[in-house]
Amino acid sequence: MHNVEIAITEYDGSRYTAEKIANLHLAIRQKQIEDYEHEFKNGIETSQNELIDLQASYIEPGGNFFIARNTNTDEIAGFCGLLVNHESKSTLNLKRLAVVPEYRGKQLGKHIVARAITWAKACDFKKIKLTTGVRERAKDLVYCPLGFEIVGHDTYHDDHLMELLLEH
Repeated sequence: MHNVEIAITEYDGSRYTAEKIANLHLAIRQKQIEDYEHEFKNGIETSQNELIDLQASYIEPGGNFFIARNTNTDEIAGFCGLLVNHESKSTLNLKRLAVVPEYRGKQLGKHIVARAITWAKACDFKKIKLTTGVRERAKDLVYCPLGFEIVGHDTYHDDHLMELLLEH
């Protein structure tokens, strides 16, 4: 994969269907289960329900969804979504960050989340929250380098609770 160019854009539904994204997310999660040799406690079903109706879940309530794509092949390389927090309309929840295995090791996840942060700041949101499994590498590779801080722990799901305060 030499000279791969990646474009990160907001989801608009014209290039990729929500079903394609949901299926890709499911395949990535199943690969993670194999790689980590454990079952994730966070429900795949919830993820799939959100993604299959991406427009209604993310875009219409005021959030957004970002797609990284290989500009040479037009294949999806990764994605993440921002959901408006149901408790505070000035807060977003970062959800469904995923990078296709062939594109890992190139800081793509960090670039996708950075693009989402830029959008959130431009829209005057005040904070981004997320949860990430303690076994997942995203905490050290993506979230902490971008300024997210651990603010708690969900013992049931064995997740870090993290936040980023958005400065304007």
